[in-house]
Amino acid sequence: MVVLEVLAIGLPQVSFKKNKGHKYLVDANRTAGLSPGVHTSKVSTLRDLQYKKRKAIAITKKAKLRRLELKTERNQDISSCEVREGISYQSGIDMEESRLDPENITEIPPPRTSRIEASPKHDSVTEIFFDIEATGLSRSSHITQLAAKSAAESFSRFVLPQHQITPKAAEITGLTFENGQLLSKGNVLPALLIDRKILSLGMARIIASSGLCLEHLKLAFSRNGCKGIKDLFTEKSGSGVRVTKSEKIIRQVSDFLKE
Repeated sequence: MVVLEVLAIGLPQVSFKKNKGHKYLVDANRTAGLSPGVHTSKVSTLRDLQYKKRKAIAITKKAKLRRLELKTERNQDISSCEVREGISYQSGIDMEESRLDPENITEIPPPRTSRIEASPKHDSVTEIFFDIEATGLSRSSHITQLAAKSAAESFSRFVLPQHQITPKAAEITGLTFENGQLLSKGNVLPALLIDRKILSLGMARIIASSGLCLEHLKLAFSRNGCKGIKDLFTEKSGSGVRVTKSEKIIRQVSDFLKE
Protein backbone atom coordinates (compact mmCIF):
# COMPACT_ATOMS: atom_id res chain seq x y z
CA MET A 1 0.00 0.00 0.00
CA VAL A 2 2.83 2.36 0.86
CA VAL A 3 4.46 1.76 -2.54
CA LEU A 4 1.19 2.48 -4.35
CA GLU A 5 0.72 5.70 -2.38
CA VAL A 6 4.26 6.83 -3.25
CA LEU A 7 3.66 6.10 -6.95
CA ALA A 8 0.31 7.90 -6.84
CA ILE A 9 2.07 11.02 -5.56
CA GLY A 10 5.32 10.74 -7.53
CA LEU A 11 3.97 10.07 -11.03
CA PRO A 12 1.78 13.19 -11.21
CA GLN A 13 4.72 15.29 -9.99
CA VAL A 14 6.93 13.94 -12.76
CA SER A 15 4.21 14.59 -15.34
CA PHE A 16 3.69 18.17 -14.17
CA LYS A 17 7.45 18.82 -14.20
CA LYS A 18 7.74 17.43 -17.71
CA ASN A 19 4.79 19.37 -19.13
CA LYS A 20 4.90 22.68 -17.25
CA GLY A 21 8.47 22.98 -16.02
CA HIS A 22 9.64 23.81 -12.51
CA LYS A 23 6.83 26.38 -12.08
CA TYR A 24 4.37 23.57 -11.42
CA LEU A 25 5.14 23.97 -7.69
CA VAL A 26 4.16 27.66 -7.78
CA ASP A 27 0.94 26.86 -9.68
CA ALA A 28 0.12 24.03 -7.28
CA ASN A 29 0.50 26.34 -4.27
CA ARG A 30 -1.72 28.98 -5.85
CA THR A 31 -4.38 26.40 -6.71
CA ALA A 32 -4.35 25.21 -3.10
CA GLY A 33 -4.72 28.78 -1.88
CA LEU A 34 -1.19 28.91 -0.47
CA SER A 35 1.57 31.43 -0.91
CA PRO A 36 3.68 30.54 -3.96
CA GLY A 37 6.85 31.42 -2.00
CA VAL A 38 9.34 34.07 -3.09
CA HIS A 39 12.35 31.71 -3.02
CA THR A 40 10.43 28.92 -4.79
CA SER A 41 9.40 31.32 -7.57
CA LYS A 42 12.98 32.53 -8.10
CA VAL A 43 14.43 29.02 -8.17
CA SER A 44 11.69 27.77 -10.52
CA THR A 45 12.32 30.62 -12.96
CA LEU A 46 16.06 30.02 -12.85
CA ARG A 47 15.72 26.26 -13.45
CA ASP A 48 13.35 26.82 -16.37
CA LEU A 49 15.76 29.28 -17.99
CA GLN A 50 18.63 26.81 -17.56
CA TYR A 51 16.53 24.03 -19.12
CA LYS A 52 15.59 26.21 -22.12
CA LYS A 53 19.24 27.11 -22.65
CA ARG A 54 20.36 23.47 -22.55
CA LYS A 55 17.55 22.50 -24.92
CA ALA A 56 18.45 25.28 -27.37
CA ILE A 57 22.11 24.17 -27.37
CA ALA A 58 21.20 20.47 -27.73
CA ILE A 59 19.28 20.98 -30.98
CA THR A 60 22.08 22.88 -32.73
CA LYS A 61 24.00 21.22 -35.57
CA LYS A 62 27.26 21.41 -33.61
CA ALA A 63 25.78 19.60 -30.59
CA LYS A 64 24.24 16.88 -32.77
CA LEU A 65 27.53 16.30 -34.59
CA ARG A 66 29.35 16.10 -31.24
CA ARG A 67 26.90 13.45 -30.00
CA LEU A 68 27.45 11.42 -33.15
CA GLU A 69 31.23 11.81 -32.77
CA LEU A 70 31.13 10.56 -29.17
CA LYS A 71 28.94 7.62 -30.17
CA THR A 72 31.36 6.73 -32.97
CA GLU A 73 34.32 6.89 -30.57
CA ARG A 74 32.56 4.57 -28.11
CA ASN A 75 31.78 2.08 -30.87
CA GLN A 76 35.35 2.37 -32.18
CA ASP A 77 36.84 1.63 -28.75
CA ILE A 78 34.64 -1.45 -28.34
CA SER A 79 35.35 -2.71 -31.86
CA SER A 80 39.14 -2.18 -31.46
CA CYS A 81 39.18 -4.11 -28.19
CA GLU A 82 37.24 -6.98 -29.76
CA VAL A 83 39.75 -7.21 -32.62
CA ARG A 84 42.77 -7.10 -30.26
CA GLU A 85 41.41 -9.57 -27.70
CA GLY A 86 39.58 -11.97 -30.01
CA ILE A 87 36.23 -13.61 -29.15
CA SER A 88 36.17 -14.22 -25.38
CA TYR A 89 32.42 -14.28 -24.73
CA GLN A 90 29.76 -15.74 -27.00
CA SER A 91 26.81 -18.07 -26.77
CA GLY A 92 28.00 -21.69 -27.00
CA ILE A 93 31.65 -20.66 -27.30
CA ASP A 94 32.87 -23.85 -25.59
CA MET A 95 31.02 -26.03 -28.09
CA GLU A 96 33.13 -24.91 -31.05
CA GLU A 97 36.58 -26.47 -31.34
CA SER A 98 37.77 -23.62 -33.56
CA ARG A 99 37.44 -21.24 -30.60
CA LEU A 100 40.06 -23.27 -28.74
CA ASP A 101 42.65 -22.56 -31.43
CA PRO A 102 45.54 -20.52 -29.88
CA GLU A 103 45.20 -18.06 -32.80
CA ASN A 104 41.72 -17.08 -31.57
CA ILE A 105 42.84 -16.35 -28.00
CA THR A 106 46.11 -14.54 -28.78
CA GLU A 107 45.83 -10.90 -27.77
CA ILE A 108 47.25 -8.11 -29.92
CA PRO A 109 49.10 -5.54 -27.75
CA PRO A 110 47.37 -2.20 -27.08
CA PRO A 111 48.79 1.10 -28.41
CA ARG A 112 52.05 2.19 -26.81
CA THR A 113 52.13 5.24 -24.57
CA SER A 114 55.00 7.54 -23.67
CA ARG A 115 54.57 6.76 -19.98
CA ILE A 116 57.59 4.91 -18.55
CA GLU A 117 56.65 2.10 -16.23
CA ALA A 118 58.85 0.73 -13.50
CA SER A 119 60.48 -2.58 -14.39
CA PRO A 120 58.89 -5.50 -12.53
CA LYS A 121 61.02 -7.50 -10.13
CA HIS A 122 61.80 -11.08 -11.09
CA ASP A 123 63.11 -13.88 -8.95
CA SER A 124 64.79 -15.61 -11.90
CA VAL A 125 66.73 -14.13 -14.83
CA THR A 126 66.63 -15.32 -18.45
CA GLU A 127 69.87 -14.78 -20.30
CA ILE A 128 69.41 -13.27 -23.77
CA PHE A 129 72.34 -12.76 -26.13
CA PHE A 130 71.94 -10.23 -28.94
CA ASP A 131 73.89 -9.08 -31.96
CA ILE A 132 73.65 -6.07 -34.26
CA GLU A 133 74.94 -5.70 -37.79
CA ALA A 134 75.42 -2.20 -39.23
CA THR A 135 76.49 -0.43 -42.41
CA GLY A 136 79.87 0.40 -40.85
CA LEU A 137 81.68 1.41 -37.67
CA SER A 138 81.03 5.18 -37.71
CA ARG A 139 78.58 6.99 -35.40
CA SER A 140 76.24 7.65 -38.34
CA SER A 141 76.04 3.98 -39.39
CA HIS A 142 72.60 2.41 -39.76
CA ILE A 143 71.51 -0.97 -38.39
CA THR A 144 70.98 -3.70 -41.01
CA GLN A 145 70.18 -6.69 -38.77
CA LEU A 146 68.93 -7.31 -35.23
CA ALA A 147 69.31 -10.78 -33.73
CA ALA A 148 68.75 -12.23 -30.27
CA LYS A 149 68.73 -15.70 -28.74
CA SER A 150 67.79 -17.25 -25.42
CA ALA A 151 67.78 -20.86 -24.31
CA ALA A 152 64.31 -21.46 -25.76
CA GLU A 153 63.75 -18.81 -28.45
CA SER A 154 65.58 -16.94 -31.18
CA PHE A 155 64.87 -13.74 -33.12
CA SER A 156 66.34 -12.24 -36.29
CA ARG A 157 65.12 -9.32 -38.40
CA PHE A 158 66.71 -7.41 -41.25
CA VAL A 159 66.31 -3.64 -41.50
CA LEU A 160 66.51 -1.53 -44.67
CA PRO A 161 69.24 1.11 -44.09
CA GLN A 162 69.30 4.61 -45.57
CA HIS A 163 73.08 4.62 -45.97
CA GLN A 164 75.21 2.48 -48.20
CA ILE A 165 77.03 -0.45 -46.56
CA THR A 166 80.80 0.03 -46.48
CA PRO A 167 82.89 -2.50 -48.44
CA LYS A 168 84.51 -3.79 -45.23
CA ALA A 169 81.14 -4.36 -43.53
CA ALA A 170 79.80 -6.06 -46.67
CA GLU A 171 82.82 -8.35 -46.71
CA ILE A 172 82.28 -9.41 -43.08
CA THR A 173 78.44 -9.73 -43.05
CA GLY A 174 77.78 -10.65 -46.67
CA LEU A 175 75.08 -7.97 -46.80
CA THR A 176 74.79 -5.37 -49.57
CA PHE A 177 72.23 -2.63 -50.22
CA GLU A 178 71.32 -2.08 -53.88
CA ASN A 179 68.34 -0.31 -55.52
CA GLY A 180 66.48 -0.02 -52.24
CA GLN A 181 66.82 -3.75 -51.49
CA LEU A 182 68.89 -5.55 -48.86
CA LEU A 183 70.81 -8.48 -50.32
CA SER A 184 72.64 -11.38 -48.68
CA LYS A 185 75.22 -12.81 -51.06
CA GLY A 186 73.06 -11.70 -53.99
CA ASN A 187 69.74 -12.98 -52.58
CA VAL A 188 67.00 -10.46 -51.74
CA LEU A 189 66.09 -10.54 -48.05
CA PRO A 190 62.36 -10.43 -47.19
CA ALA A 191 60.61 -7.13 -46.64
CA LEU A 192 57.32 -8.00 -48.34
CA LEU A 193 55.11 -5.06 -47.43
CA ILE A 194 57.74 -2.61 -48.72
CA ASP A 195 59.13 -4.61 -51.67
CA ARG A 196 55.64 -5.09 -53.14
CA LYS A 197 54.81 -1.40 -52.61
CA ILE A 198 52.00 -2.21 -50.19
CA LEU A 199 53.44 0.28 -47.70
CA SER A 200 56.03 3.00 -47.82
CA LEU A 201 59.07 2.69 -45.60
CA GLY A 202 57.78 5.56 -43.44
CA MET A 203 54.37 3.91 -42.92
CA ALA A 204 56.03 0.58 -42.10
CA ARG A 205 58.04 2.37 -39.41
CA ILE A 206 54.87 3.95 -37.99
CA ILE A 207 53.23 0.52 -37.77
CA ALA A 208 56.31 -0.97 -36.11
CA SER A 209 56.62 1.89 -33.63
CA SER A 210 52.96 1.39 -32.61
CA GLY A 211 53.83 -2.09 -31.32
CA LEU A 212 52.39 -4.04 -34.27
CA CYS A 213 54.08 -6.64 -36.45
CA LEU A 214 52.98 -8.66 -39.49
CA GLU A 215 51.61 -11.48 -37.31
CA HIS A 216 49.36 -8.99 -35.49
CA LEU A 217 48.00 -7.72 -38.82
CA LYS A 218 47.30 -11.28 -39.98
CA LEU A 219 45.56 -12.01 -36.69
CA ALA A 220 43.35 -8.89 -36.91
CA PHE A 221 42.43 -9.72 -40.52
CA SER A 222 41.55 -13.32 -39.65
CA ARG A 223 39.21 -12.09 -36.90
CA ASN A 224 37.28 -9.39 -38.73
CA GLY A 225 38.64 -8.95 -42.25
CA CYS A 226 39.20 -5.44 -43.59
CA LYS A 227 37.22 -3.94 -40.70
CA GLY A 228 39.63 -5.62 -38.27
CA ILE A 229 42.58 -3.85 -39.91
CA LYS A 230 40.67 -0.56 -39.90
CA ASP A 231 39.74 -0.90 -36.21
CA LEU A 232 43.36 -1.68 -35.35
CA PHE A 233 44.89 1.17 -37.39
CA THR A 234 42.36 3.80 -36.31
CA GLU A 235 42.34 2.85 -32.61
CA LYS A 236 42.61 5.94 -30.45
CA SER A 237 46.13 6.57 -29.14
CA GLY A 238 46.80 9.79 -27.23
CA SER A 239 45.50 12.74 -29.23
CA GLY A 240 45.54 10.85 -32.55
CA VAL A 241 45.13 7.34 -33.94
CA ARG A 242 47.38 4.31 -33.57
CA VAL A 243 48.55 4.17 -37.22
CA THR A 244 46.44 5.98 -39.84
CA LYS A 245 42.91 6.73 -41.03
CA SER A 246 43.84 6.39 -44.71
CA GLU A 247 41.30 4.14 -46.43
CA LYS A 248 43.81 3.53 -49.24
CA ILE A 249 46.47 2.09 -46.91
CA ILE A 250 43.90 0.03 -45.00
CA ARG A 251 42.57 -1.42 -48.28
CA GLN A 252 46.06 -2.20 -49.61
CA VAL A 253 47.07 -4.04 -46.43
CA SER A 254 43.77 -5.95 -46.42
CA ASP A 255 44.19 -6.97 -50.08
CA PHE A 256 47.73 -8.17 -49.36
CA LEU A 257 46.58 -10.27 -46.39
CA LYS A 258 43.68 -11.67 -48.41
CA GLU A 259 46.06 -13.37 -50.85
